[in-house]
Amino acid sequence: MAGIKLTLPNIIQFASIFSPYFIGTFLIFSSMLNADVKAYIWLFFIIIVQFLGGLLRNQFGKPKHSQLNNQSSTCNIFALPTVFSNENLTYFSSSAIFHSFTIMYLLLGSMYSEVGNMPGLPLIITFSIVAILDLIYKTQIGNCESNIDVITGLVLGGTLAIPLYIGVASMENKKYTYFGHGDINNDKIKKCNVNKKLKYVCKQGL
Repeated sequence: MAGIKLTLPNIIQFASIFSPYFIGTFLIFSSMLNADVKAYIWLFFIIIVQFLGGLLRNQFGKPKHSQLNNQSSTCNIFALPTVFSNENLTYFSSSAIFHSFTIMYLLLGSMYSEVGNMPGLPLIITFSIVAILDLIYKTQIGNCESNIDVITGLVLGGTLAIPLYIGVASMENKKYTYFGHGDINNDKIKKCNVNKKLKYVCKQGL
């Protein structure tokens, strides 16, 4: 069996195709190491958003144009349930939904973080670059999806991320949002309190 040649274009293609799985695995392992539930909340949301995207696709999607029939074999490596990914219908790309929701959810956490200075920005930029590569491959190289599929998916994922983030941010002072109050670990910081009732007198030394 012939393997994949270790060239830069093949590496980029491989990374872009599996990017949703890499990103999801990274976030889950990060939560496991930090002993928090942020990734599990994100995972629950992404399943709901993908489910809604699938419903909208089945309701409003049209049969894909003939030019998309000659798809690359890498377009559908894993056979997902039709409600999540129906390669025969247009609109609401599942990849675009995933990337836009994830990036917007993380970006909102960074923008409204109490830590300040937009923590996690390098990670968000990295995820954005990976998303761009993935969507370029899906539309321009792999012939997996059309531009309208990607645009509608980006709008849906990014839009739904806003109310879901607001809902999580309202719980326990952003403890369950990325880069929120919970990342500061203020509960573990010991503070010293000075008794304000005491009076201090300064005397000149001998």
